[in-house]
Amino acid sequence: MRMQFKALGVVLMSAFVVDGCGQSRDESILAASQQALISGAGDASLTIQTDWGSGYCADVSIANKGTAPITSWRVAVSAPNAKITSLWNGLYTQSGANLTVTSAAYNATIAPGSSVSFGYCASATGSYKPALVSLSVVGGGNNGTGGATSTGGATSTGGTTSTGGTTSTGGTTSTGGTTSTGGATSTGGATSTGGATSTGGTTSTGGATGGSSTAGGSGGLSQLVVQSDWGAGYCAALTLGNAASVATTTWTLVLNVPQAIIANLWGGTFTVNANLVTIKPESFDAAIAPGGSVSLGYCANTSGAAHTPSVVSFDATYAVSGTGGAPGTGGAIATGGEPGTGGAAGTGGTSETGGSISTGGSGNTGGAGGTSPVTALLTMQTDWGVGYCANVDISNNGTVAVTSWTAVVNFSNATLSTLWNGTPTVADGLMTVVPLEFTAHIAPGDTQNFGFCAATTAANYTPSIASLSYTD
Repeated sequence: MRMQFKALGVVLMSAFVVDGCGQSRDESILAASQQALISGAGDASLTIQTDWGSGYCADVSIANKGTAPITSWRVAVSAPNAKITSLWNGLYTQSGANLTVTSAAYNATIAPGSSVSFGYCASATGSYKPALVSLSVVGGGNNGTGGATSTGGATSTGGTTSTGGTTSTGGTTSTGGTTSTGGATSTGGATSTGGATSTGGTTSTGGATGGSSTAGGSGGLSQLVVQSDWGAGYCAALTLGNAASVATTTWTLVLNVPQAIIANLWGGTFTVNANLVTIKPESFDAAIAPGGSVSLGYCANTSGAAHTPSVVSFDATYAVSGTGGAPGTGGAIATGGEPGTGGAAGTGGTSETGGSISTGGSGNTGGAGGTSPVTALLTMQTDWGVGYCANVDISNNGTVAVTSWTAVVNFSNATLSTLWNGTPTVADGLMTVVPLEFTAHIAPGDTQNFGFCAATTAANYTPSIASLSYTD
């Protein structure tokens, strides 16, 4: 065993990344953990990151192999004998072994040649190897919305096109056959027109399902996902979409937040009446373009265990009066917003030269500067002025497994709200984070992470990595 210490710089980015967990590996599952699935311009792959016998963590990457941007995506995963305990970088529902993940507002758009990813951890029993089932994308210059290999469908007679499995405009998976066995190749089915025109009537009321709730009406769509829950409080993300053919001029969202008090909310203003919270837009997000969406969120302090929030209603007013259009069936609503510019790159630490720190960042003349095989990267996920959320990736670039690590974060002018995948201690403007049991082990080439949210108390609150030490 040897202890290494390295001062690290900081790179602030506007990506929202939270992934990695696990302790030991079940080689029988890991050996066959990588899978691939292609649909239109989309190319998805699933990798088991860690497996500790009673659960596992997986990562799914979605790449754009087309010539135009992908504007939304949806992935279906078979997760038998497993219960999702956390999922990041996507909105999800789970029904038995069926896990469906759609793009979040900030990662719905994938540029040509680029990729995004989401990950999840699950507790499991018995035989629980997950598998990709289907992938659907919108855009990419290749309008394939099919999923995994078709399960068949009726044989086309006389060479006519197989009609099995109509595809919704929102990019749901075609369940019909691909190549017809008796004639011409199936085109994947006619495109759904999105359903009958909405009459602009009452808003449907959706309850919480698998940690999320939805409501729609008058051409509007909404989705609520609890991103973190630490017992005494939680933070939730909200995505509001416009499925009508004209832009909104304003909107009203009503939530049911039992046994909770809103601590802070971004992207809107709110009023409270008992358990009901009514949210109105800010000036910058009142107008939602046709097919577009806006994102907002809040954190709350809870007073009891039955504090799961839900969407009661979402009503929108449109620029042109009319019947509006009903939302397409199954389509992802989040088109993403402009990414934040993030902070400037940190200047980095000084080079390590034979155990001593050289001055000014240059290598000691007696030898070249050393490079630590274990690095830490802090990424700002969201920043709403009175608070922020950040993620820290701990990556093992060496050839020997890391058995434990300790990260120290410069943490000033802020109060910690929640932290996941680690145990924090805050004192004198520094936050020291040590791993949990399943995040301590980092195999060569792997990454673990932790994330946290904080309420700010003054300006100049941007966090940064102060130091990282580890044991191998």
